[in-house]
Amino acid sequence: MYNDKEDIGSFTSIEQIKRYEFGDNQLLRERIRELVSEMYNANIALGNTVGSTLTNLASAMDDIKSTLEGIKEEINAAEIRALRADADQVKRDLQHMQVETQTLQSQIDQLKQQLSSIRSSSSRGRSPSPYRSSSASTSYSSSGAAQVAQIKSQLVQVVNDLISEVNRINNN
Repeated sequence: MYNDKEDIGSFTSIEQIKRYEFGDNQLLRERIRELVSEMYNANIALGNTVGSTLTNLASAMDDIKSTLEGIKEEINAAEIRALRADADQVKRDLQHMQVETQTLQSQIDQLKQQLSSIRSSSSRGRSPSPYRSSSASTSYSSSGAAQVAQIKSQLVQVVNDLISEVNRINNN
């Protein structure tokens, strides 16, 4: 072979060329260069993979954010509808209470007028007269007291009805 004989005439092909041995240090340097190149390429590939993954994650996060915003808007709309329904119910209840209050007020006014009329007729009947018998005065005041008790009972019933109505509305 050419390397053994150093005969240029026997050199016929490139396969006959042997690599020169520079020693272990030279081979180590070459291997380090190869490793550096491999690490660089792996780092670039890793960066590309991480970058595309982060891009995909960011896109997924945007999708999730959009979905959450949509859900939030739906919840807000539902809450607004519920609040409007509650407000309408309160308005109806207030109107009903106003009618009930007016009815109760008129009943109370009528009872007050009856009470006033009983008091005025009672005070007219009680005017001191030396000729009036005490038994007539007693029977008249008993009937006036019964009327007052009846009016008082009606007033108590009106107030109880009002309290019941307020409690019913509060429970709804």
